[in-house]
Amino acid sequence: MEENKSLENDTSHKIKVDKKLKNEQSTDGKSPVWQYFNKVETDNKVYTHCIIGGCEEKLVYHSSTTTMMRHLKALHPDAHDNCLASKQKTPSKQ
Repeated sequence: MEENKSLENDTSHKIKVDKKLKNEQSTDGKSPVWQYFNKVETDNKVYTHCIIGGCEEKLVYHSSTTTMMRHLKALHPDAHDNCLASKQKTPSKQ
């Protein structure tokens, strides 16, 4: 069983996502950023874990995707660009 998979929509560089982590917890969020993060709830706090190729950065989650997008922009620019491109393709609600 392959532990990592390449994201299909990444055309410039292959971004590896840990399949094992992704299967443990996912969210039904609508933002494309969730393809790179898992949501983990503890007793007092909610965190997100980056699952791009061994990064596994833990971020505190406060009901928005801003921190996750900043993380991608700073450390995983290809994934950040993919998220922005996906947002532009999705029609906005009116």
